[in-house]
Amino acid sequence: MPLPLAILVALAVIGALGLWVNQIRTLRRRRRNLRHWERDEPLERALALNYVTPEELEAAQQKIGELDWRTAESISMALAKLTPVRVKVLGAVAYAKLRPWESRAALMYDPTVFLATVMSVDGYAYAPDGVLHTEADAKKWIVRADW
Repeated sequence: MPLPLAILVALAVIGALGLWVNQIRTLRRRRRNLRHWERDEPLERALALNYVTPEELEAAQQKIGELDWRTAESISMALAKLTPVRVKVLGAVAYAKLRPWESRAALMYDPTVFLATVMSVDGYAYAPDGVLHTEADAKKWIVRADW
């Protein structure tokens, strides 16, 4: 085998090994990240990530009272008691009630389903500042904007 061809083959083998090692590192990193997120976030960290203060959470929980968040009507009942409310505060209240505090329990809080349900409740309008208002308030915005 001529020397230039042997050098090219050696470089190709080294490059393939480098890519293979990089893929193994990526898979290990992804597996580690999945293990971290399977445990879910503690309440304090979840509040901090969503810019919800513990005082906001406490006030919303007191206004709502005892509510079974596993029912389909729970979100509309909570909105009736809290409106106007930031969606993140409403989500924090549901998260605090639905998150299992044992590490091996099933996770009942699904943010995608929760937000889809919140946005599909009739009679409420979502404002650009992240607050849900009643439909009557939204009609006032249109009247004010139409000058």
